[in-house]
Amino acid sequence: MRVRRSMAFLLFTFSLYVLVAGCATGGTTNYSFIQTTYKTLVTAADVYETSMQTAGVLYKKGLLNETQKEQIIKVAQKYHDAWHAAQKALEEYKKAQTPANKTALEAAMNIYFNNETELLKILKTNLGGI
Repeated sequence: MRVRRSMAFLLFTFSLYVLVAGCATGGTTNYSFIQTTYKTLVTAADVYETSMQTAGVLYKKGLLNETQKEQIIKVAQKYHDAWHAAQKALEEYKKAQTPANKTALEAAMNIYFNNETELLKILKTNLGGI
């Protein structure tokens, strides 16, 4: 039963990852770029919340040890910080749609995606055997 739940969580999380990655590729107009980036960041918040809630439940049930919990928290904090930086970059781009602001937003989104990959990897490592 635990293995099924863990695998279901991982499948759900990876599905969200694919969705988030897909959102970032849409549109050629500034409106579409802003909308897809916004949707990506909204979905990212859900990925973070779901991941942390699941890890918290598993820790309370004794299925994660203290070291695993700390690893997840450390990586999740980097993910959250990158997500927040991408939000700020999006706000700046919405105020002034300059090439420099677009480049800054794209860079922030790349950092966010790298951190998302790291979060999913640590979750898979720590939750894969549960």
